[in-house]
Amino acid sequence: MATALHIGIREVIVREDLCDALEVAQRLEAPLIAEVDGFKPGEANLDNSPTEVILLLSRRPPEKVVIRSTAGASILAEAVKRKCKEIIVGGLVNAAAIARYLSSIKPQSVSIVMAGFRGEMFAVEDLLGAGAIVAELLKMAPNSDGAQLLTDEALVAYELYMANRQHLVELVSRSRSGRLLIETGRIKDVEFCSKVNTIDVVPKVKNYEEVVLTKHQ
Repeated sequence: MATALHIGIREVIVREDLCDALEVAQRLEAPLIAEVDGFKPGEANLDNSPTEVILLLSRRPPEKVVIRSTAGASILAEAVKRKCKEIIVGGLVNAAAIARYLSSIKPQSVSIVMAGFRGEMFAVEDLLGAGAIVAELLKMAPNSDGAQLLTDEALVAYELYMANRQHLVELVSRSRSGRLLIETGRIKDVEFCSKVNTIDVVPKVKNYEEVVLTKHQ
């Protein structure tokens, strides 16, 4: 999602259901970016791969794309149902941008929700991404007072990230998601998603009815 907005796509429409995603994509004449349990379905135009999105869409980015993913779409849909005040999407690649945005709006509290592997199992890359966001937020905290406000979960995420930030690719490569991507010839995606602060974009839900994300200006 962050990659799509980063290359110039203006709107990312997210759908949980593949058939629904296909119907919306056809109606809007927009590319369908999708994966089901880690693999591209036949109905999709592109795999849910940041490197493929950049390769195939960056020269002439469309106005809109429709994205269906196994875990991320469900998390976003649940956040919308709960009417969360602000819904943004972050990870390792845009941790600093997320932290700057949160610092600017000064929320009373922040919940970092991890999508997991296929939406069902713990994913180490999620915890690393959460830790990177926490680390960037702490950089902005005066006199490191922010560390005193962390939950135990946030503290563990932060410590894991700090201990492994020099060899993130190696660690993510050993995760469930990383092994699946490598076994299916997508090691470039592992490398791309393991790099920190390469994207200066904050994807934000602007339309709760349709679950549409745009780049925060």
